[in-house]
Amino acid sequence: MSVWPFRSERREVAAVTRLIEAGGALASSGAPALLATGPRAVRTVNTAGRGLANALIAGQLPDLEVLISAALAGQTSTPSLVPLGEGDSRQQVEVTAFALDGGTAALVLARDATLERNLQSALIESRQRFRDLVEISSDFAWEVGQDGRFVFVSPKGALGYAADQLVGRRPEDLGSDSTSQDDLPFLTRSRVEAAEVWLQHADGHDACLRVSAAPITDANGTWRGVRGVCRDITAERERDAELAAAQNRRLLLTRIIRAIRDEVDPEAMLGAAATAVVRALGVGACVLYRGKPGALKPAQHKGPAPQAPALADAIQNLAVDDPVAEFDLAAAGGDGKALIAATSYRGQLNGALLLWRNARDRAFSAEERELAGEVADQLAVAYQQLANHEELTRLSSTDTLTGLKNRRMFFSEVGKRLAEGAVAGTGGALVYVDLDNFKIVNDMKGHQAGDEALKAVARLLADATRGEDVVARLGGDEFALWLDKVDQAAATRLAERLLVSAKLLSDYSGDPARPLGFSIGMATFDAKSGEDMDSLVARGDEAMYVSKKGGKGRYHIAPPAKTE
Repeated sequence: MSVWPFRSERREVAAVTRLIEAGGALASSGAPALLATGPRAVRTVNTAGRGLANALIAGQLPDLEVLISAALAGQTSTPSLVPLGEGDSRQQVEVTAFALDGGTAALVLARDATLERNLQSALIESRQRFRDLVEISSDFAWEVGQDGRFVFVSPKGALGYAADQLVGRRPEDLGSDSTSQDDLPFLTRSRVEAAEVWLQHADGHDACLRVSAAPITDANGTWRGVRGVCRDITAERERDAELAAAQNRRLLLTRIIRAIRDEVDPEAMLGAAATAVVRALGVGACVLYRGKPGALKPAQHKGPAPQAPALADAIQNLAVDDPVAEFDLAAAGGDGKALIAATSYRGQLNGALLLWRNARDRAFSAEERELAGEVADQLAVAYQQLANHEELTRLSSTDTLTGLKNRRMFFSEVGKRLAEGAVAGTGGALVYVDLDNFKIVNDMKGHQAGDEALKAVARLLADATRGEDVVARLGGDEFALWLDKVDQAAATRLAERLLVSAKLLSDYSGDPARPLGFSIGMATFDAKSGEDMDSLVARGDEAMYVSKKGGKGRYHIAPPAKTE
C-alpha cells in the first residue's frame, strides 16, 4: 500500500476527512476507514468502519490502539490482524495505520481477512489430515524421480518394507515373477487410474496393488518422474479367487452328482461317477472302492488303475477321519501321484476314492484335494443308497430262512439262462427236489426243528452245485436247481449224489423209521429243441410227479422235449 500523498500542515487531515464523509471516495467503500486523533479518539468514520470504530472507542481493540499510537508517534505501520466481534460473528480484520499532518491524526484502513484466513487454516488442516489418512490407511504415496528410482515413499512404507528401504530402489526390483516390467505404472508417461499390478512382498509372497499415478513434467513438458498412490488389494483378490474356486467346485460337484443321479442301474451309476470325476478333475484314472474297513474292493474304475503294494495297504488302512492325502507312487515302486479320500456314512467307513495322475502332470492342488473330499462325501451317500438297493434286491430275491433264491428270482434267472443258451447253443437241466417225510419232522419235533432241517438241506444243495448253478427254495419243502451247461448224464450223476447225501439228514428226521430224504424230478434242456420255459417247467413237474408216485428216495428224468 502506498504512503498517503498529503504532506502540507493539516491539509492531509482535511482532505482525508472529505474522502471519508458523505460524498467522499471512501464514504461508500466496502472497506472500513476511519480517522483517529488518539488511540480511542475517532474523528470521522465511513459506513463500513462503524463497527470497527465502536469497538475501538469501547476499548475492545487494544491491538488497534497500539497501531494508532505507533502511527501518531511517526513509526512505520505494517498490516496487522485485529480480531473483531465474538462467537460465530467473529472476524479477522487486517488493519494498516498511517500518520497525517506530522502525527496530528492517523488514517486507519482495514479489510476483512476472515475468509482468507479460514481458507488458509482449512488448507493447513486438510494437508495434515491427508498426511494422517495416508499414514493410517492401507494406501501409500510415492514418487519416482527422473532416474527411475523412488525419491519418496510415505512414512508407513509399503509391501513390508520401511520407507527408507524403498527410497533409492527401482520399482522393477519389486516385480513378481508373473509381472512384466512393461506392466509397471511407476514410470508411466500418461495418467494411470486404478491399474492393478502384482509385486513381491518383503516376505516373498505376491501382493496385488491398485495404482493411480500421474507423470511429473516441467514448464517445457519434459518428463521428470511420476507421483502416485497405491492400495494393497491382495486380500480382496485372494477372496475373489477363493469365491471363484468355490463356485468352480460347486459346478464340478453338481456335474458329478447329476451324472450319478441320472443313472438307475447301480453299476451304471458308479461308472458314470468315475467318468465324471475323471473329466472334472482332469486325472488319468479314478478307482471307486466299496466295502468295509480292511476289506475294500474296487467297484468301478475309469482309466488304468495304479499298482503299488504300499498304495493298496494305505487304502485298506483308511480311517473315517483321515484327511484327503496325496500319495507319491514313485517312492512306493509305482508311477505318478495318487490322491486318496475315504468315504463314510454316519461315522462308518464304506469305501474310498482313488485318483491318479501321471508323474509328468502337475501335482494335486489344494483346491483339487478339497473337491476330492467333497466328491467322497457324495460318493459315501451314493454307496449307502446302493447298499440299501442291494439289500432290498436281496430281500426280494432270496428266501429269508435259507438264504437261497426264492421262487420269483429262480424262474427269472432260469429264463435268462434259457435265452442265453438258445443263442450260444448250450444246454442245462431243471431239477426239482422235494423232501420226503418233512411233515413228520414238524409234527414230532416242532417247527423250529423243521426250520433247522430246511437250512441243512439248503447247505447240502449248495455244496453239491457249482458257482454258476442256481439253487432256490420254491416254498415249504420244495427246492429247485438249475444246472448250467450240463447234459442228461451230468444231471443224472448229480441226482444220484444227492440221494446218497440225503442220508446226512438223518439227525433231522422226525421218525427213524421214516427218515428225511429226497424225491427228485429232472428235465434237461436242449438248445436245438427250441423249447420255451413253460414247456421245460411242465416237463420238470411231470418228472417230480412220477418220482413221488413211484416211491420215496428216488429220481426220475423227463423224456426229452420234442424238437420244433
